[in-house]
Amino acid sequence: MKVFCIALISIAVTFGSLFGQNGQAKLVERYEFDMKEEGENIFNFAVYTLKNKALINVYSHMGSNRNTVWVFKMMDKNLKVKKEESIEISRKLYFQSKYTTKTHLHVLFRTKKKDYMVISLNLSTMKLTEVEGEFPAKVYFNKMKVIGDYAVLDTKSKREVFLSLINWKTGRTKIIPININGVKPKRIFFKNFQVLEGEKELFAFISARIDKKVETFALKIDERGNKKELFILTKKYKNVVSGISVSKIGDGEYIYTGTYSKKNSSVSNGLFIGKSTNGKVNFIESYNFLELSNFLTYLPAKKQKRIEKKKKRKAKRGKQLIYNYLIACHDIIKKGDKYILVGEAYYPTYRSEARTTYVNGQASTTYVQVFDGYRYTHAVIIGFDKEGKLVWDNTFKMYPSYKPYYIKKFISISEANDKEISMIFSSGSAIYMKTLDNFNGKTTKEENTDIIVSGDEDDLARWSTSETDYWYDRSFVTYGYQKIKNKGGKNKRKRKVYYINKIEY
Repeated sequence: MKVFCIALISIAVTFGSLFGQNGQAKLVERYEFDMKEEGENIFNFAVYTLKNKALINVYSHMGSNRNTVWVFKMMDKNLKVKKEESIEISRKLYFQSKYTTKTHLHVLFRTKKKDYMVISLNLSTMKLTEVEGEFPAKVYFNKMKVIGDYAVLDTKSKREVFLSLINWKTGRTKIIPININGVKPKRIFFKNFQVLEGEKELFAFISARIDKKVETFALKIDERGNKKELFILTKKYKNVVSGISVSKIGDGEYIYTGTYSKKNSSVSNGLFIGKSTNGKVNFIESYNFLELSNFLTYLPAKKQKRIEKKKKRKAKRGKQLIYNYLIACHDIIKKGDKYILVGEAYYPTYRSEARTTYVNGQASTTYVQVFDGYRYTHAVIIGFDKEGKLVWDNTFKMYPSYKPYYIKKFISISEANDKEISMIFSSGSAIYMKTLDNFNGKTTKEENTDIIVSGDEDDLARWSTSETDYWYDRSFVTYGYQKIKNKGGKNKRKRKVYYINKIEY
């Protein structure tokens, strides 16, 4: 099973058969529910496709006594609900994180103090299980990953960071402390942690301030929650790792990709690629964003020229122009003796928000900057040789219809063959596809097709979000939220709905 919680498609067939001659799509089935009938407070709406031609629809809504009800519906290939389960969560518990494996969907809740709950849904039987517990006081965590029987949390307290493991079957817990010789606990921080797709390994990446330099370490644990190895990645690397992910390419061989900055900063100055074998680092190579020949091609021509002129002026003075960006890197693709990296460029956005306070009856208004989501602008695709040397690069614009509040990967990659790599993503009411040559990175094919709104020609979507996933054979599923206006009178004149469409190409 492959799961995407945003506008993504994962495919294992050729794009030619997918889009056909004219790229037209056919709406086969539609399932929708009116928010006014179901209640306006619908959250966490998502769809998970299964290999047995079924799918799971998940959402939550407000229940009695301000509790939250989570609903799980299993649907057949005709979008008929075959089985439904729900669970009411205490209003004291709020949603923290969720993670999907091949067999289960896990959802983590916690209170504002120290209690937590993990509910797990068996994607075949629809059986729900739950375990509860509590953390020590003043312990914090952000995300949950699941490996084997353990839900793993990146945890920190006032004095140290550690991995908390919760057995989602029994409720038993264990702790993996993060210790680095010669480094005080308060100088150690989590950078990222990741379960390798198809592997029984979890990597946690840790930053530690040693003397005046920030180093990055890799910690590997197995599916039983046992620490396997901890080693330094950046001992001979002069830059600071700002974002990192890992891909396994062979027995004991791993490729690391991500972004770096010249100083310990929240923004990035370029990309890096590295390799380790059995805990020994083979190489790390860095590339300033402006070293990529196509990185700025998504910009208007005039702005590109201004940046190029500034770059040349800097070069004359013996300096390098730095262009700050953030990149969400996909798993590395290994083809022969080449590595292919796909990254999505984004930046945080903010809005001004008025805050009014009253002192002795007098109103005082101030304006503060509030985070308003990440704006994605373009994708970079880079080919490297076996030593991490840049061979080619390409760039194309992206058109996300909304700004996510956490880092997403909008692009999905098909089963890349030895000659080509194909990428696909949906945005608003359209699906976009691009195919690149593996040897020179040039675009060989690009197509797009409209996503069908509802099947009723009188329905006009005034607002729509679309999240897309490959289902089976020639069938896809698109889902999301729509504001629909109907002029013909067959349906309600105006309605707000959550929908699931089954589409065939």
